[in-house]
Amino acid sequence: MELTNGEKKLIKFLKGKGYVEAEEIFKHMDRNEASSSISWLKEKKIVNVSEHPIKYYVIGQEGSRVLEEGLPEENLLKHYLNGINDLRELEKLMGKELRYGLAQILKSGGEVKDGKLYIKDVNRINENINKIKEILLSAKNGSVTEENAEYVKSRKGMLDKVKKVHERGINGSKGWQYEWSSKEASRMLLRTHTTVNTIRYLVQHPDKECKIFSVEKIFRRENVDSKHLAEFTQVEGVMAGKGVTFGTLMKTLRIFYNRIGITDIRFKPSYFPYTEPSLEIHGKFLDTEMELGGAGMFRPEVLRPWGIDYNVAAWGLGLERLLMLVLKLDDIRDIYRNDLSFLKERKILNNIF
Repeated sequence: MELTNGEKKLIKFLKGKGYVEAEEIFKHMDRNEASSSISWLKEKKIVNVSEHPIKYYVIGQEGSRVLEEGLPEENLLKHYLNGINDLRELEKLMGKELRYGLAQILKSGGEVKDGKLYIKDVNRINENINKIKEILLSAKNGSVTEENAEYVKSRKGMLDKVKKVHERGINGSKGWQYEWSSKEASRMLLRTHTTVNTIRYLVQHPDKECKIFSVEKIFRRENVDSKHLAEFTQVEGVMAGKGVTFGTLMKTLRIFYNRIGITDIRFKPSYFPYTEPSLEIHGKFLDTEMELGGAGMFRPEVLRPWGIDYNVAAWGLGLERLLMLVLKLDDIRDIYRNDLSFLKERKILNNIF
């Protein structure tokens, strides 16, 4: 077998040493030559390579800025404690920073009612701010690893309850009958639906019957064609209350579509992991039936671990699919064409041109 000079040099260095850290090799060989030689010797099955990814964090320009000027949520909290809670006044004071600060405070239990911000637990927000600033300071000093960047530690008891619910169910339900893994559940993933935000709100308000409506981006592993996009917008609605039933959900969906001019819709039984019963909404378009979205009642496994004892009906509808029907399009990709004539022809820009 023919070997390069770099490969021969590497073999000579490794001989009799067992496993050697890559950084140790780079001290004795050119980094590029060593990396290439390791790769080829691994391919030729002459050396074994054990890879252990290490993640570390360093502070960036934005991190340095907020350390000096304060986090958006930190500045928003200061204004709030000074008696300013009107969003219009806050926007004048904070500009675009308001949206970022507001997002963090809403995650920590804050609420917006009638254009005003209300915070119930100032201490909780302060704790989160201090933890983030500790991480930024550590990153500035070059000492942050993946482990200590997890500043919000999971509650062991809740994780145990979630695991039990997934594997064996709760209050008579059967769960999903599989082995739940906290490692798998912690993996980073571009959201495939907006239900993650719905669940967060319900968990933060377990005793509050409510209605929620959102329009947000989601991501799917789809082959892009005339009917499918890999990145699109989901319209989500939720009704939570003791009097909410599956019939309530179906009636609401009919009213929703009727009001935007789509009357020829049908419901089909379906399956979604976190709702039961579940259905798909279909509509007729260019003599072809098309799925418009999915809906159902949240299963007890989703609600009971968090102390939510009322019914929750939820639905997710594709905004672009609705636009196809309303604008009478035969290709969903046309919605994102950079073509003003396309918009003018459909009278979308009447108020501008």
